[in-house]
Amino acid sequence: MILLTALDMVGGAWWIFFGITFLWVPYGNSGWVIAFALAALSIVSGYGVFRTTSWSWNVGFVAGVGYLLIGLLYLANFSLVGTPIILFGAWTLYYLTRPGSKSYLGK
Repeated sequence: MILLTALDMVGGAWWIFFGITFLWVPYGNSGWVIAFALAALSIVSGYGVFRTTSWSWNVGFVAGVGYLLIGLLYLANFSLVGTPIILFGAWTLYYLTRPGSKSYLGK
């Protein structure tokens, strides 16, 4: 669970610094809002996993789906930036759906 916590925090920081730029440039102000929302979801999820709260599973799952959708949006526009975003989202969803993670977080 430490790995999930660390990756959620790093993912949130990445979205704050780089994701806002990658989404703001092609999509304007709506891209900035989406990137900030994903950053906030990731950081909150990481904090929740660190504190072993049951709501962190839901927040992490929503963030993982958000990563997948944004990554697919980039791939639809023929941008390879979407590949690591999709990988991060898929890893997050995979890790959260394992029985050990679910029982640790009370699901």
